[in-house]
Amino acid sequence: MEMDKPIVILEELETIFPPTSELEDEMLEESIRESGVINSLIVWDTDDGRRILVDGHRRYRIIQKFDIKSFRIFIKSFKDIEAVKIFIIEQQLSRTNTYLDIEPLKQVLSKDA
Repeated sequence: MEMDKPIVILEELETIFPPTSELEDEMLEESIRESGVINSLIVWDTDDGRRILVDGHRRYRIIQKFDIKSFRIFIKSFKDIEAVKIFIIEQQLSRTNTYLDIEPLKQVLSKDA
């Protein structure tokens, strides 16, 4: 997709969860190279004009690495950064392959409260 504005990655959103393994990254990269980017990246267009990446950090890195031009984005509205963090946590916990210690997530949310 040709984008009208660049996607911005905020470290505070990207690091909510621990990094994936090298094997997981290699598998995703292989899948994208074979089948393309299947799932849309989720972004938040902020009031100050930035387009913040909310979901799809690993996919976006692969998109950049291989200069992939064909992918979809879904623009989602959020009240503020705290709402984005809650959305990210809920998304990750709803995925069947996510097995996490919930304590670090509670800490992320309590810092913002």
